[in-house]
Amino acid sequence: MIKSEILQEKYRIQIQLSAETPSISDYLFRTQQDAKAIATLYGLQLHYAELIFMLPNDESDEALNLEAVV
Repeated sequence: MIKSEILQEKYRIQIQLSAETPSISDYLFRTQQDAKAIATLYGLQLHYAELIFMLPNDESDEALNLEAVV
Protein backbone atom coordinates (compact mmCIF):
# COMPACT_ATOMS: atom_id res chain seq x y z
CA MET A 1 0.00 0.00 0.00
CA ILE A 2 1.24 3.48 -0.86
CA LYS A 3 1.54 5.75 2.15
CA SER A 4 1.79 9.50 2.03
CA GLU A 5 0.79 12.38 4.28
CA ILE A 6 -2.19 13.17 2.04
CA LEU A 7 -3.49 9.59 2.13
CA GLN A 8 -2.95 9.35 5.87
CA GLU A 9 -5.01 12.52 6.35
CA LYS A 10 -7.71 11.16 4.04
CA TYR A 11 -7.93 7.91 6.03
CA ARG A 12 -7.98 9.83 9.31
CA ILE A 13 -10.91 11.96 8.10
CA GLN A 14 -12.76 8.88 6.81
CA ILE A 15 -12.42 7.19 10.20
CA GLN A 16 -13.61 10.34 11.96
CA LEU A 17 -16.64 10.70 9.67
CA SER A 18 -17.52 7.02 10.06
CA ALA A 19 -17.49 7.40 13.83
CA GLU A 20 -19.68 10.53 13.69
CA THR A 21 -22.21 9.24 11.17
CA PRO A 22 -23.07 5.55 11.02
CA SER A 23 -25.63 6.01 8.21
CA ILE A 24 -24.80 7.04 4.63
CA SER A 25 -28.16 8.85 4.43
CA ASP A 26 -27.30 10.93 7.48
CA TYR A 27 -23.83 11.62 6.08
CA LEU A 28 -25.26 12.84 2.77
CA PHE A 29 -27.82 15.03 4.56
CA ARG A 30 -25.16 16.57 6.81
CA THR A 31 -22.81 17.10 3.87
CA GLN A 32 -25.51 18.93 1.91
CA GLN A 33 -26.34 21.10 4.94
CA ASP A 34 -22.64 21.95 5.40
CA ALA A 35 -22.29 22.79 1.69
CA LYS A 36 -25.28 25.14 1.89
CA ALA A 37 -23.85 26.86 4.98
CA ILE A 38 -20.45 27.34 3.33
CA ALA A 39 -22.05 28.64 0.13
CA THR A 40 -24.09 31.15 2.13
CA LEU A 41 -21.00 32.23 4.06
CA TYR A 42 -19.17 33.03 0.81
CA GLY A 43 -22.20 34.45 -1.02
CA LEU A 44 -22.44 31.56 -3.47
CA GLN A 45 -25.49 29.77 -4.85
CA LEU A 46 -25.56 26.03 -5.34
CA HIS A 47 -27.24 24.68 -8.46
CA TYR A 48 -27.94 21.00 -8.87
CA ALA A 49 -28.21 19.32 -12.23
CA GLU A 50 -31.32 17.49 -13.29
CA LEU A 51 -30.44 13.82 -13.50
CA ILE A 52 -32.05 11.41 -15.92
CA PHE A 53 -31.51 7.69 -15.37
CA MET A 54 -32.36 4.95 -17.81
CA LEU A 55 -33.41 1.80 -16.06
CA PRO A 56 -31.68 -1.36 -17.31
CA ASN A 57 -33.87 -3.78 -19.27
CA ASP A 58 -36.65 -1.21 -19.46
CA GLU A 59 -38.81 -1.90 -22.51
CA SER A 60 -40.36 1.56 -22.53
CA ASP A 61 -38.71 4.71 -23.83
CA GLU A 62 -39.44 6.56 -20.61
CA ALA A 63 -36.56 7.58 -18.38
CA LEU A 64 -36.62 7.94 -14.64
CA ASN A 65 -36.29 11.68 -14.11
CA LEU A 66 -34.88 12.73 -10.73
CA GLU A 67 -34.25 16.29 -9.62
CA ALA A 68 -32.12 17.02 -6.56
CA VAL A 69 -33.99 18.70 -3.75
CA VAL A 70 -32.30 21.93 -2.81
